Amino acid sequence: MDKLVINEKLIESYEINFGKGKAIVNEYSPNLTKDEIELNRMTVKNILAKVFGKNAV
Repeated sequence: MDKLVINEKLIESYEINFGKGKAIVNEYSPNLTKDEIELNRMTVKNILAKVFGKNAV
């Protein structure tokens, strides 16, 4: 598999604990507004909550 190439600047990296596991989330600075970035963060958190249970976030 080819290595993923990311050209954007890393703006934040954080861990989300869920049950006995954790996920590391890296956020890169795309050309988005602050509102679009916040919407994307909420979307990721909601997906993780659905996948790993209500205690994911």
